[in-house]
Amino acid sequence: EVSLDVVFEDTEAPVFTTTPPDLTLICFDLLLPIEILDATDNCAVDASISGTETGSANLCDGGTITRLWEHMDDCGNMVSHTQNITIDPLEAPDFVNPPASVTLTCADPIPPAIDLMYTNSGSGACLVEGMVSPTVDGLFDVCGSTITYTWDFTDACGNTIQHIQTIDIEPAALAA
Repeated sequence: EVSLDVVFEDTEAPVFTTTPPDLTLICFDLLLPIEILDATDNCAVDASISGTETGSANLCDGGTITRLWEHMDDCGNMVSHTQNITIDPLEAPDFVNPPASVTLTCADPIPPAIDLMYTNSGSGACLVEGMVSPTVDGLFDVCGSTITYTWDFTDACGNTIQHIQTIDIEPAALAA
């Protein structure tokens, strides 16, 4: 009688069916919840693996999030995947079509002090937009003067923008 001992040894690690790539996000609002990854193995039942998340990020400063998924099969073979997510800080807004400075004669009409629109062209919670009224400094004088319109805006993250329109009014011509 011949006896034969057969030993099966599994040295093949499990495999994740898909893995999320490293990302750079332009807005904290675009960060999706951590996903569950599926793993297959040559000698075990397929598994669904929850990951862990470390790091931090916020709307104003951005940040870095690291996600890690690990799975060990019944024979001690391990698979892991790390996803690094870089989140950019909130972009500062800009004024839309701000008026240029001008030089006028005393007979020209003075441009009105209009409200200016600002936007950062973001989306969701990262959208910063609205209208702002100017402060006005100076008065019309036929002898020549300067009127200044100043638009200032600071968003919730402390990003400040300013636009200044200077209106120079030339003095009236002297009578001959």
